[in-house]
Amino acid sequence: MKFDKDIAKSTVKKSLALPKEEKEVSPLYRHYFDLKTGEPIPLDRITKRIKKRFHEIDKLSVHAMLDLYFVHQNWTTFYDRQDSFQNYLKEEVQISKSHAYGILHGVSLLEEYFSNQQNDVLSFLEEVTTSLERVGIRKLREISSIKDTETKHSLLTKLLSGEDISTQQILREKQSDKAEKKESDVYYEGSAVYYKSDRILTVEIDDPDLTRHVYKAVKKYFQPGH
Repeated sequence: MKFDKDIAKSTVKKSLALPKEEKEVSPLYRHYFDLKTGEPIPLDRITKRIKKRFHEIDKLSVHAMLDLYFVHQNWTTFYDRQDSFQNYLKEEVQISKSHAYGILHGVSLLEEYFSNQQNDVLSFLEEVTTSLERVGIRKLREISSIKDTETKHSLLTKLLSGEDISTQQILREKQSDKAEKKESDVYYEGSAVYYKSDRILTVEIDDPDLTRHVYKAVKKYFQPGH
């Protein structure tokens, strides 16, 4: 339904005609109109409320991402689950596989980035949480898919230091990384390893490190001099 000016005026008139006790409990009236004058609340007031609520949503999203990562990391250990994590995402959490693994790869990138710092667990979690809030999961997801570790960490360092790097710039870095990778006859994209234009195999487990090791073995077989 379109929430336009005419509907707002009509709502105000109806609300002003209500007895005081009914007017005060009307959610629409209470949230969007001044109780005394019937005028819409000031723009700066509602803007502050919007910003506050979106900030709260972002904080909740960050905690959800960390929770998801913790469950994924401890699926077969703490929780002793032998069933498919992907089914868990689909049936219990009810989010798409691509979105979930984008989150997992983004948080994994932060874990890798901060792993060399000698901090306690609470400091580590604080750094990861702050970084998720500051950088955003979309940029982290795109950076995590870049194969070159130095490029990934360089982009992340710039973003964390406050440099304004757009998603499009990150995507250009990603394309450049992919072009350099394809200079070899053997290369990989996602979980698939290719020789020239032929797919040789696909790694069923969604594990970038495992895919990289398989790629190196295939490259050594086809190009032993490398």
